Amino acid sequence: MSDFPFFLTMFYILLLINPLIGVLSELYKTVNHSKNLLSKVNLRNELYNLSPREFELWCGEFLKSNGYLNVEVSPPGPDGGIDIKCFKNDEVIYVECKRYWFSRKAPFKVDEAIVKKLIGAMTCDNVNLGIIITTGIITNDAREFINTLPENINIKLFDGNSFDMVYSMNSFNYSSIK
Repeated sequence: MSDFPFFLTMFYILLLINPLIGVLSELYKTVNHSKNLLSKVNLRNELYNLSPREFELWCGEFLKSNGYLNVEVSPPGPDGGIDIKCFKNDEVIYVECKRYWFSRKAPFKVDEAIVKKLIGAMTCDNVNLGIIITTGIITNDAREFINTLPENINIKLFDGNSFDMVYSMNSFNYSSIK
């Protein structure tokens, strides 16, 4: 009988603490969500502060961390629309990297001309897979043009938003290229 008051007391304490645990859990989720949003903004700002060459090197490391093999970043200078050449599932992939501001008002965006330049390089070398990586925005005209391509040509797009999403799913450290 003497243990009964102890158990009753513990039961009441747990009843009182349970709502507090729920509040603390929600607070933790809110803080983590805020950190994720802030890290995305910080990521974009930090990537934009890289030189164009450093951004290409960063993209090479990003691709390696996502399972792409034999990642070769083109040497500095004119590259003919190919910043990176890599492989996945034994297929050659050409990659174009653009470090632009993520804003509708930004002076530079990935437009149809950039897509055509990549496709031109791919066509010359009989490559069917391409990737465009940008911290900025891909215009609707560019997206519509890609939708008109033949089925055997596949262009994967990573704009500022989708790039953040893929990045946040991986624990990749961009500082390795600076």
